[in-house]
Amino acid sequence: MRSFNRHVIDHEIPFIEWGPRTRRFLISDLDKISRSLKTKKEIY
Repeated sequence: MRSFNRHVIDHEIPFIEWGPRTRRFLISDLDKISRSLKTKKEIY
């Protein structure tokens, strides 16, 4: 699931400037997204 998060971070939202608060927020949000989509194999 980390590979999925990395893919999103690297390819889907590269325009975001990473800061401590932004990183924490996005990681938390990506965890929720990845959990809701973890059964959808087409993500990979």
